[in-house]
Amino acid sequence: MIEFSVEPDRVVAGLPSALTVRLVNAGPAACSDIRLDLRPLRGVSLVRGSRTIEVRRLDPGRTHDHSVTVYADTPGPHTLAVHRLVYVAAGGRVTRTSGTLVVSADPPPPAPAPPPRAPRRGSVFVSYRRGDTGPAVDRLASTLRVAFPDRVFHDHTSLRPGDLWSRRLERELAESAVVLAVIGPSWLEVVTADGRRRLEDEDDWVRRELVSALDAELDVVPVLVDGAAMPRERQLPPVLRPLCEREAYDLRTDPAGTEALVRVLRGMLGER
Repeated sequence: MIEFSVEPDRVVAGLPSALTVRLVNAGPAACSDIRLDLRPLRGVSLVRGSRTIEVRRLDPGRTHDHSVTVYADTPGPHTLAVHRLVYVAAGGRVTRTSGTLVVSADPPPPAPAPPPRAPRRGSVFVSYRRGDTGPAVDRLASTLRVAFPDRVFHDHTSLRPGDLWSRRLERELAESAVVLAVIGPSWLEVVTADGRRRLEDEDDWVRRELVSALDAELDVVPVLVDGAAMPRERQLPPVLRPLCEREAYDLRTDPAGTEALVRVLRGMLGER
């Protein structure tokens, strides 16, 4: 007498799972010309292995294993239907039976939390408007250059005669780990020659610098100077509104001034 089972009887939903269909001769005599047809039902599919198991002869007490890979769409019990089992028993008697193989699909394990992002080893890029924050940003950049030699880009002091400034800005931004968005009192209101706000102009370099930094998921720190307030989302074009999600640093209200900002930047740059 031929019996059948499946091992293991549990799989994980949403993942290919290897199973073994086992035939065993539980009777006293050999059986021959064994054929087992599998038919997966709704919710589970056979992705590898034959649907038909054929064994020429199986002696008493012997087993035959057949490997398949199944995929369960959802958690819960699923049925691998045995469409037909046919074999020749003792005395040449042809035996036909049918039955089912049931497997249970467990929910997939929760995705592991992403590891904390390691501090980037890079430079500090200072983004600002000259007419809005010139003197304040010069003082800030001077302090940063002492704290981080050769790791601060401030166009007024970093660009050399003959530099292709647009390419240099793009290169320095790509190599940066932290971008300081220095915001002064008129940062929002600076306009072009035709009266449009500069922040609405796609060719405006301050806008381009910040959009590139936000898109690249760099650490962007709004730095408020000369009494400026943090802009509200509705005051910014949509591409710059993620800036409002970043914690700002107010040089006016922090009694430790730029030295405290330097300590924050050391942590962001992976320095002690």
